[in-house]
Amino acid sequence: MASNKIGYSNREEVINENNKYSWKLGNQPLIFSKNYVISKPNEPEKWFFPYSGDTYLLSVTNTFPAEDFYIKIQDTKGKYKEQIIQLQAFNMYILCSSENERQARSFGPRSNNPIEVIFERN
Repeated sequence: MASNKIGYSNREEVINENNKYSWKLGNQPLIFSKNYVISKPNEPEKWFFPYSGDTYLLSVTNTFPAEDFYIKIQDTKGKYKEQIIQLQAFNMYILCSSENERQARSFGPRSNNPIEVIFERN
């Protein structure tokens, strides 16, 4: 599995000191995690963050300065080349379904773009 870390422009690992960047995992490195299914067996598939689906995500505060950060994607098994990708404000999504619906009614659909990562073999 790949190690997905986030860091400042100096490419250092970012520690979420006193929950400055994220509401969870205070004083630990910021790491992307896979969204997970919360539905019970024999029920339609339901994700914890419904607008994220089957992806990796990082839950951050509303004041997170995306442009100041890069993500580092590293295959811990060494099959694929390491990638460092700069974040942009348009990579950010509001994952709360009620907030997304309210915003869509007020301002129309958002034009955000998820980060697409294409792996290149070593």
